[in-house]
Amino acid sequence: FKNYREKNTTLDPGIETLQKDHTVRWTKGPDFDGTLIAQWKDSKIFINETFKDVLQLNERTGALTINRMTRSLEGFYCVKNLWGTDPHILRKYLVMVYELVPKPQISSAPANFTQTDGICSVSCSARNAPEVFLSWYQGEKKIIEISDSDISVNLTLPLQIQSQPAVIYICRAANPVSDATVTLNSTDWCPPHHSGELLWIINPCFGFLSPLSWLLLLLRFSY
Repeated sequence: FKNYREKNTTLDPGIETLQKDHTVRWTKGPDFDGTLIAQWKDSKIFINETFKDVLQLNERTGALTINRMTRSLEGFYCVKNLWGTDPHILRKYLVMVYELVPKPQISSAPANFTQTDGICSVSCSARNAPEVFLSWYQGEKKIIEISDSDISVNLTLPLQIQSQPAVIYICRAANPVSDATVTLNSTDWCPPHHSGELLWIINPCFGFLSPLSWLLLLLRFSY
């Protein structure tokens, strides 16, 4: 079960309505014999003193709510539902907490990336954290993606783009519970591409004239 920090999380014991002879035992730890943190038995609710400020037990369903999730509350949560003295339902949850992903940043690529007329390199960066992926999209198509288990190093993903035709690129940072994006228009980041072709000039008297035609006309009129 994955959620982001400070959000409430509710774990389902698998019972729609508790009956009088039901017992619901919630424990924390990788097995069903871990620390008892909450219990519904004989129509009475018990909450471990250590968790009184963060746990709530639903008296109708036995569902366990963890308020304001933090990393200290990560781990395994097990529930054992007894009908009389016999196990009826056993469930185990692994609860993991994530930070909300901050918005990535776009900048010009480092100097070691080449830039030519009409083609340039941009770079998208994001703060790294567990299970964060950084991706470039062209429209809805994913172009490239990276991640790094070393969370002390920020994620950086360069991309070469062309100014023409105009294309919308999206840089997306995401983890299992959230994502954030930033959009780039290729024409806003790349210098215009000059093909080197001669420009045509419009003159009301002579119509369409190239620069070479203008030069010939000037030479002719100079005699």
